[in-house]
Order: sequence, then structure tokens, then C-alpha cells
Amino acid sequence: KSRAINIATSSSKSSHFIMMDADSVVEPGWLVFFQRVFSDPEIGSVSGIETIPLKEGWRGNYRTNSNRIRLMESRLGSTIVLEGGLIAWKSEITKSNPMVEESNADDSQLALSSIRLGYRSIVHEELSFSDSSTGNQIQRSIRRSQGLSRNLVRNRDLIFSATGLQSRIAVFFSITTYVIFPWSYYFCLISSIFHWRNTVSEEMVFYAPSFMIILSLLIPHGRSVLIGSTLSIISHVQFLFGRRYDEWVPSRGELS
Repeated sequence: KSRAINIATSSSKSSHFIMMDADSVVEPGWLVFFQRVFSDPEIGSVSGIETIPLKEGWRGNYRTNSNRIRLMESRLGSTIVLEGGLIAWKSEITKSNPMVEESNADDSQLALSSIRLGYRSIVHEELSFSDSSTGNQIQRSIRRSQGLSRNLVRNRDLIFSATGLQSRIAVFFSITTYVIFPWSYYFCLISSIFHWRNTVSEEMVFYAPSFMIILSLLIPHGRSVLIGSTLSIISHVQFLFGRRYDEWVPSRGELS
């Protein structure tokens, strides 16, 4: 997909590009809204936000919390995580920084390239859409996680070089959340379980991770963090052992 985007954008003289997945169901008025958003010269890329019912369990909770964070970051300045299902950007973004074709997560590539050029990268709640695909959501989440992590590590210099304090904070926060936190979370869980099996401690420092384990198992938000961290670690391990998602091969369910 990244290769296709490079071919398309390099062959066009348009000032802006809009990309939408074939399985995205978009609310009316999206084209007019994009025109209004880009009247702000600070905006380099903008995406819609996927609506996922809370009844979808861990995924609903995970994406709802993620959406809240991205909307808050967008109001303050920039966010790193955009939605490729409905996204638009200034042509300058891809002409100055073509897509890394051996990677995926083109949406986060656009966000990071926007920030690198001094623009804002935002999501907007008025650009809502739903995903009608029926593919394997677990596999899609693993693919997205690996692509996002690779893009963040590749652009880690933006922590220090991005224009504006909020953009630097957004990059740092994203690397911490999507690359570092899953491993720290699991280290805390495993070490706490190991400690449980070997000794009973009354120290206050032991209560915090124990409480986190209970929350991870009992409440929906806790389970969403547990599953999200698990999928991130799986994607990282796959990358380390040579399983890359350089090419996007949708399942039959996603194509139907």
C-alpha cells in the first residue's frame, strides 16, 4: 500500500490528497469538512475517527480510550496516530517525505512526516466513520501495532527536533505508550506473580502491582490494556524474528 501511495502522489500535481478504505462507511459532509480543515495553514494531515461500539468488548474499550487521547492531543497540537480509513494530507507531505515502502502503517507515516515539516497532524470527531470489514481484528491489530512501533522508532529524533513543545511531547508519549509501556507492563505482571509464588510481602511497594493485576483481570478497561499490551509484544517479537508486515494482504473477510 505504501508503494501504491508513492506512485499515486508522485504522478499528481494536486495540492491535497484524500484516501479512504473501500470498507469505510463515512458520515455525509466529509468532503466539505476536509476543505474547511485545510483552510488552517498549520494543518498538514487530518483523519477521521473510527466509531467502535463499547459492546465490542476489549476492542471497544481500547479504541474508545485511544480516541479520547488522540482528540485531546489534536486540540493541544498534534497526534501521532491517525486513521487510514479516512485521511487527507497536503501533497507537500508525501513529496518531501515519500512513504517508506518496506513498512506499513501509512497513516502514522503521514502524521510523523507532517510533524517533521512543522505542520500539525490531527484527528477530528466530526469526521466519524465505521469499518464494515469482517476480517480478523486480532491480526489487523498486530499488523497496525508493528507498523506504528517501527515508524515511531524510526522517527524518534522528533522528540528533540519537532517544531513546538507539544509535538515533541506527543512523539515522546507515543513511543512510551506503544513501544516501552507494553514491555514494562508485562515485566511488572510477571515479577509480581513470581513474587506471589515465593513470598508474602506487606510492603506498600508490593500492593501497587498486585492491584494492577486485579484490575487487569476484573474490569473492562484493565482487560483492554492487558490485551493491547499482549498484541503489541507479539508484534514486536514477530519483527525481531523476521515476521514483517511490509505488504498488506487483506483476508477474504476484509475483501468481501
